[in-house]
Amino acid sequence: MVTTMLRLLKRSGLRHPLIIADSSSDALDDSIIEAAPEGAELRRYPTSIDFYEKLADVVSTVRTPFVLTIPDKKITVPYAIDELVSILRDRSDYVSAAGYVARFGMQDADVDLYRVSMFAPSIVDEEPLRRLYAFVRRYVVSVFAAFRTEALLVCAKQASTARGLIFQEVMFMNSLALQGKISRVPVIFGLHGRERSNRPIALRNPMHWFLSDGRSFFEHYREYCASLAALIHRLGIAPPQGVDLNRLLDLMHAAWLGREVDTGMISHMARSLLGDDLPPLVEETDWPGPRPIGPQDCVDHRSAGRRHIWRGTVLNAQREEITIGDRDVREVNLALDIAMEN
Repeated sequence: MVTTMLRLLKRSGLRHPLIIADSSSDALDDSIIEAAPEGAELRRYPTSIDFYEKLADVVSTVRTPFVLTIPDKKITVPYAIDELVSILRDRSDYVSAAGYVARFGMQDADVDLYRVSMFAPSIVDEEPLRRLYAFVRRYVVSVFAAFRTEALLVCAKQASTARGLIFQEVMFMNSLALQGKISRVPVIFGLHGRERSNRPIALRNPMHWFLSDGRSFFEHYREYCASLAALIHRLGIAPPQGVDLNRLLDLMHAAWLGREVDTGMISHMARSLLGDDLPPLVEETDWPGPRPIGPQDCVDHRSAGRRHIWRGTVLNAQREEITIGDRDVREVNLALDIAMEN
C-alpha cells in the first residue's frame, strides 16, 4: 500500500516536501523513493517506536508552517490536500482541518463505497474548554489531517505522555482542541477498506478494555486525566470560577464513555466468568456484505470491467455535516483507478 500511495501522490503532481517515516518490520527499500514524488525523504525508525513519539520526532524537524499527515495503509485522495491547507492559511485561529473518510469493500473486482465516517462537525467555540467538551462528547479522531506545525508538535508530545492507545488518541485530539479551532471540510480525504485493525479490540474500544481489565482501564484514565489537567494549566486555561477542573473533566468524559457502556455485554462477561457456557464476544463489522444495486445507488463503469458502486447511504447521507458532490465522486474515482493499477 505504501508504493500505491506514493504513486498516487506522484501522479497527482504533489509539490510539497514529503517525509516517509518507516518503522515497519519489513523495512522499506531505498527503491521506494522511485515511486515517490521528487524530493521525498525516507527516514527509518526502530520497529518498537511509539507512533506519537515518531510523529513528534518528524514534526520537530519541519520548518514549514503546516504539516499534512497521511497513513501508509489507507488511500488518501490528493484533491483534498489543497482544500485542507487553504483553511489553515486563511484562518489563523484554526489549528487543524480534516475531511471525511469513505469506507469501501470489494465485491470481486468492484469497489463498493458504502459508508461515510469521520463526519463530526467543525469545532469552532471561542473558549478552549468548550472546544474540549465539543470534541470529547463526540470523540471522532482525526490524526490524519492538515495541522499547524507548532500545534501538531504539542499534540504528538502530549499524546506520548498517555498510556494505552485509546487515551493516546483522545489526548492527541484534546490537545488540539485546546489550542484552537478544528475545521471539518466537506471533502473526501481518506478511503478506508473494510479490513479490521490488527490491534486487539481491547486496545481500541473502551468497553472491551473495561471488560478485559476494568482496574487497568480506570488506572490509565486517572493518569490520562492528570496529564490533561497539567496541559490545561500550562496553556494558561482556567475553568469557570468556582468549578473544579477535575470534576469538569470527569463529566466531559462521561458524556463520551457513557455512550460506550453496554450492560448486555457486561452481564454476558460476568456470566461467562461464573461458568455459564456462552459464546465469546466478537467484534461487529459495519460492512453489510455484497448486495444488489439499489434505486438510490449510482454505478461508475471503469476500466478492466471494474465498477465503482456509490451507495445511496454515501451520496445521500441525510446529515447536514456531510455533502458529497460531483467533484468528490470524480476525484475519488480517479484515485481508485490509480490505486487499483497492477
